[in-house]
Amino acid sequence: ISFHLPFAGLLEMLSIKFDTNILLIGIIVFFLVIIVRALIISGPVIIFEKNKKNTFKMLTVMSWGGMRGGISIALALSIPDIPQKNTIIGITYIAVVMSIIIQGLSLQPLVNKLFPSKKTQEEEIKTDTQEKAKTK
Repeated sequence: ISFHLPFAGLLEMLSIKFDTNILLIGIIVFFLVIIVRALIISGPVIIFEKNKKNTFKMLTVMSWGGMRGGISIALALSIPDIPQKNTIIGITYIAVVMSIIIQGLSLQPLVNKLFPSKKTQEEEIKTDTQEKAKTK
């Protein structure tokens, strides 16, 4: 019995040589990307936002909530074979993994802290369900 795998020729294994310098640069890049994103977002928001009351909070959420991943990794993998390619891929993976873990796990608590009076849709549904159950 034989199996035909249509994508077998497209699968590729990637190995990245771990180096503490790459780790350190990846961490620095992670924070630089957040700072640059905040700077890029703040210009148009400050100019065009009519409700100046929550501008800083909104900028904080928009800057922190910008997850990076797929496109960054795809761009790093598409670099032609040059001696620095593995270093670039390693730095990119570290920045992306940090973004997914740190920003992904902390975005909801950040929003809850900055906008405490706002209920999430999930909380509203839970409250509505509890209220309906009490009235029955």
